Amino acid sequence: MRDLSKISKEEKNRIRKNVHEEAEKKGWHFLNNKEKSVLYDEWAQQYNVSRVYLKDRIMKGFDVKQGIPLKNEAAIQKEIEELLNSNGISLLPQFTLTKRRADLVFGFYENFPTHVVEIERADTWLKGFTQVLDYAADYFNEYQKLLQLMLILFGDISGSKLDKVRQTCDFSKVVLCSFKLRVKNEPRPKILTLQEYLGLS
Repeated sequence: MRDLSKISKEEKNRIRKNVHEEAEKKGWHFLNNKEKSVLYDEWAQQYNVSRVYLKDRIMKGFDVKQGIPLKNEAAIQKEIEELLNSNGISLLPQFTLTKRRADLVFGFYENFPTHVVEIERADTWLKGFTQVLDYAADYFNEYQKLLQLMLILFGDISGSKLDKVRQTCDFSKVVLCSFKLRVKNEPRPKILTLQEYLGLS
């Protein structure tokens, strides 16, 4: 797969335009997951880019372009980005490392990344947790710099499960924050909301 930093803006725009046109012709929103996966494989081979790039950078934009409301993680991510932007926290370009791309990279100064973030549904927290660890390791290997790891959970979770997640994150030095997280039927462990962590509440 090609290094995205070496692909010109013009070519990226051309790839986006071509993929969006083909997705529209194929009736993208009526396809099942298997059919979409076949298309992702074809596009990845045709344009020599990763499926992650196609999913996160191209097809999320297709949904917006089609006027289809964002769902779940994409909608939460958009809200978080708006929260950060409105409070003067700089969203930074995501770094391309191997095939991984974090949900967010932000810093308190422009061009100075401080946090790498994964946003995850509470019931699949382990996926986001492992992704942010992998991403930070790749970044360190590339730049010999450390970033603060952050996992932001949304959705529903039990208090006991959340406490286990908190302990795991504390042990691994991953900041655990919540955003629209609902803790069911049990006392809520002390987990900072994103707003509290950033001093916005």
